[in-house]
Amino acid sequence: MKTVDITGVKNLVFDMGNILIGFRWKDMLEIDRGLEPERARAVARAVFRSKLWEEYDMGDLTPDELKEGFGRTEPGLYEDIEWFLDNAGQMGVDRPGTWELVNRLKREKGYRLYVLSNYSERLYALHAAGAEKAIDFDGRLVSYEVHLVKPDPAIYLALLDKYGLKAEECVFIDDVSANTEAAAGVGMKSFNVKTEEAVNELLSGWLK
Repeated sequence: MKTVDITGVKNLVFDMGNILIGFRWKDMLEIDRGLEPERARAVARAVFRSKLWEEYDMGDLTPDELKEGFGRTEPGLYEDIEWFLDNAGQMGVDRPGTWELVNRLKREKGYRLYVLSNYSERLYALHAAGAEKAIDFDGRLVSYEVHLVKPDPAIYLALLDKYGLKAEECVFIDDVSANTEAAAGVGMKSFNVKTEEAVNELLSGWLK
């Protein structure tokens, strides 16, 4: 993990998915749905890498419009995609150990806590409910609210503007390198972390 000097940092800005919560899409498709691994991967690629999913995160499509779109673009996978979308609320996995570290950083070190995440309104409400209840956040900006998605620099600037934050006083933590690079591009310090263990190691280090 790269070393970043966080001297002068007052605000910790977190992605939600794969940072504060996990995702069980693979188990959903292979265990709950019973798909072969190859087809499960094909369904996941078709959904998560699509322009339709990005538009859904931006708040530009309703759930029904999203399904209609996949019906047109992915007819061979549509039955499984439809099931996945109907049951996508079951995809989130709580990370209470991470939440406790985040709260300790506020309680013991005085950091303010924010969320900056790409999410549709429906799935944010379902996936982030536990984190929102457990963590004493100071604010959040979710993509559907502003019709912008990371790594567009505009969404980072929108967060800074909404809460009157200075970029150089913020650290941004995300699992997607393009997103952390974009945060650095607007003046934030940033960390790209890929696993729950890496997130917890990073946060624990800041408590020392």
